[in-house]
Amino acid sequence: MFTLTGECGDDRLRDLRVESVTPAPDASRLRIELLSEGDTDEGAIHEALCGARRFLREAVAAAITRRRVPELTFIVTSRGGEVSS
Repeated sequence: MFTLTGECGDDRLRDLRVESVTPAPDASRLRIELLSEGDTDEGAIHEALCGARRFLREAVAAAITRRRVPELTFIVTSRGGEVSS
């Protein structure tokens, strides 16, 4: 499991843990499932993920060998259930 701590520069993402990453069949999208172990304010988490999307896509681009960087889709769950997508 990976964490976003400190990498995005947004404290609202510090309690998110990457649970899984699933590519779409055509590799145009990545479904990233995250677990929130702290604040579950849906609006704040969604806003922070939208703000970090460019940074995260750049990180994905640096890690893969494809011409096109996939779009990122986030599914966030808390210990009690789904928070945001």
